[in-house]
Amino acid sequence: MFLTIPLHYKDFEKSLHLLKKRGGKHKDVADKVYQLLRELDVGCEVLKKLPRSNHGENRLKHCVKYKYSGNNYRLITIQTNRQVVFCFVGTHDAAEDWLHKNRGLEIGKVPGESLKSYIRSPSSDELIGPAPDSTEKNLIDRLTDDRQAQFLGVVQSLTKVVMEIGKLGKIVTPAEIKQLCDSIKHTQKRMFVHDVLSLLSANQINDAENRIDLEHGVIEPLETLSPEDLVEVPDGDEIRRIVVGTPAHEKWLNNFSQSGDYYDWLLFLHPEQRKVVDSDFPGPATLAGVSGSGKTCVAIKRAIRLVEENPESKVLLVTLNRSLAGLIRSLVEVAAPDIATRDRIEIQSFFELCQQLLNRFEPDNWKQYVDVSHKLEEHIDEVFREFYRCWFNNDSAKVLLPIHRSLIAQKVDAETYIREEFDWIRSGIVESKRLNYLSNEIVKREGRRVPFQKEWREKILTGLFKWEEKMRDTGVIDYLGLTTALSKHLNKLEPEYDYVVIDEAQDFGTTELAVLRKICKVGPNDLFLCSDIAQHVLPKKRSLSEAGILTQRRRNKIVRNYRNTREILKAAYEVLTNNLDETWVDDPDIEILDPAYSSRSSNKPVALRADSLEDEIAYARTLISGHLERHTEDRCCLAFAGYTIREIQAYGEKQGESVLLGNKEPLNAGLVYSDLEQTKGYEFDVVIILNCNKSNLPPIGTPPQEAYRHGCRLYVSMTRAKNELYLSYSGEPSEWLSKAKDSLAFMEWKDVEELDDVFRTELPQRLFQSESGDKENSMHGLHITGDEFLYTPEARGLSIDAIQKLSDLVDGQGRFQGTHRVRWKTVNQLLRDLQSNAPRVKNFFGPKVSKELADQLARADVRVRQS
Repeated sequence: MFLTIPLHYKDFEKSLHLLKKRGGKHKDVADKVYQLLRELDVGCEVLKKLPRSNHGENRLKHCVKYKYSGNNYRLITIQTNRQVVFCFVGTHDAAEDWLHKNRGLEIGKVPGESLKSYIRSPSSDELIGPAPDSTEKNLIDRLTDDRQAQFLGVVQSLTKVVMEIGKLGKIVTPAEIKQLCDSIKHTQKRMFVHDVLSLLSANQINDAENRIDLEHGVIEPLETLSPEDLVEVPDGDEIRRIVVGTPAHEKWLNNFSQSGDYYDWLLFLHPEQRKVVDSDFPGPATLAGVSGSGKTCVAIKRAIRLVEENPESKVLLVTLNRSLAGLIRSLVEVAAPDIATRDRIEIQSFFELCQQLLNRFEPDNWKQYVDVSHKLEEHIDEVFREFYRCWFNNDSAKVLLPIHRSLIAQKVDAETYIREEFDWIRSGIVESKRLNYLSNEIVKREGRRVPFQKEWREKILTGLFKWEEKMRDTGVIDYLGLTTALSKHLNKLEPEYDYVVIDEAQDFGTTELAVLRKICKVGPNDLFLCSDIAQHVLPKKRSLSEAGILTQRRRNKIVRNYRNTREILKAAYEVLTNNLDETWVDDPDIEILDPAYSSRSSNKPVALRADSLEDEIAYARTLISGHLERHTEDRCCLAFAGYTIREIQAYGEKQGESVLLGNKEPLNAGLVYSDLEQTKGYEFDVVIILNCNKSNLPPIGTPPQEAYRHGCRLYVSMTRAKNELYLSYSGEPSEWLSKAKDSLAFMEWKDVEELDDVFRTELPQRLFQSESGDKENSMHGLHITGDEFLYTPEARGLSIDAIQKLSDLVDGQGRFQGTHRVRWKTVNQLLRDLQSNAPRVKNFFGPKVSKELADQLARADVRVRQS
């Protein structure tokens, strides 16, 4: 007689969903299995009516296979005298493949924890044999000292065996393991040593440790557990309980029937996560979690728990990223137990929240609070470029010219750096206190490494005022502009939420956090902030205490990564830590966490070289197309380094592909496009990051001391990959990739894929560089003025003298003195005269500046013509 709580292994619902989505006979089988689950009774007697496979199964202990549609489909279960575990359903061939990959799989329990899987040989005649893998460590050294002692303690009396184990190197074959184990006469010890060495040889460290725990009685096998043992076992990230006849069972059945989705699997809680969800705090609290640790899942489950326990309460679940807010809405739809609970959880991006509140205080100004101009249909990036470069006879930003020229002389991307400075000010200083910015003693500019003297700070404040004026005149705004506008009404804000849960809190600035503090009632569990400093990608001033949020000793941590394979996380973490140091962390409220690796293993991530970005895109699309033909349920992401989300949005629309923006649901798309930052919060089976060149990671013009934010963006994007990760480049790879060469396999695209020309396409269109140019990013062969040239990337690194000469003498008009030019109309005109070596030209510029300009303008001319 079976227990009334059937168990679902993690692969079961995904395989069932896959059958349903494939339609035809596959769907018919899925519907029959679904009906079986609906008819499950107290004793699971309905299983006895199913035809069993005629062939036994030695690869899984306690395995029972059922036949559907003749011999064409299999339902695979693990059954003991007390329990049934639904493991997999699929075609005969798919079932065989699953059994081969999961040879030796068993289920057990660690006291006080959830059920978990482990691997051991089913019998002495049916031994496991995963493929060996190499690392920098000899086999036994892959275990910690404590684990080595536990392992070797079982065979300590067999001195020769212990010595032979110590001699095993970095690559150990199954034949070597068999030869060593054949000398162990005791069957149980022989199987134990074989299993541990085989798992270590495949670099499945977590599985090897589980096998050691099983031998020492730490893990209790499923067949030894009583019904009472199982009743209180919490769901884990591998095994879930579906209690027959309960509301949860009915909800699962209905969800599957209506949508066939398995996104609810993303919301299962590991005990480590469950503890945080269920904890109570006297006031604000924080959760620091590594990438892939399930912070978003914890945020969602905590919001639901607070509403369920306080039926009259209202919860705000807020994040900065609009795309992530869209994902959270979809997950809450699945996770909420009923409509009443769901309706009391308000999910907003901070942009949307500010728009909502401002419309309340300024109902006549709603058109100002959108990020695309209602007048000109320009994106905020286009409006800023027009403002900053003083186009169309608008000289408002000329006050910034001295700073711009000094920064480009330091090889800094001045336009980006000054715009980030505007963001930094607005994120940390309310408008009424901006004069504090002028004093270095009062405002330290945490995280900003290029020093700004008082004179520059005065110009920055003036420029910021002019920029805000420009946005108002144009009818466009960014989200920090919304924050600034809302901060004028800070005293009018009233607490309207009982609880506020903040996801990706590391990217909220002081002013944003102050708004959230004002709209949340003060009390137990009032504010909960989920963050990861390694994903800190935005230049902001951030202080919890200045925002009125005090969290003394209310800090929680999750360091276990549940998303990525060991190899993907190792590569991503190496990229992060090899290029950064802890001095970039200015915020005492958050810290860098070392991740604990997951038990899953895969191939190393691959760095792939192509001849051009066009080839990179075509190869990547070819790979993804083939992958989705084989794995129709998988989701893939093509992320572009070196491009803005505005540029990727326009490109995606041309290609007819989904883009991670938050304004349309990409969850069920097989392929989505993104920049690096917008991938935050999502996960994909396959991620390909394009354009990982030396010039893009970090972007040329980034102050070296602030390159960490781009490293964080790359880390975020890399850790979106659950199973496969590819980093693509043309030309010279980023040094960040080169420094992680031990964790990446470097190859040529042409050796991996046969390029399909149907996927060859134009490149994403960049923001145009000059007022006289067009939106195809052309500078017309340098037929631009000196001032226009000084705003382009080609001008970085020029000396102050050369910058001044270009501005003064290439004025767009030109002038002759007699037969000789004394002013030049365009940069191209000046370059041709410099290349002619006319002595009179050199007299105007001086020999040193003449050579400097001739060399740099010639390089710029080549790059512009090539593009």
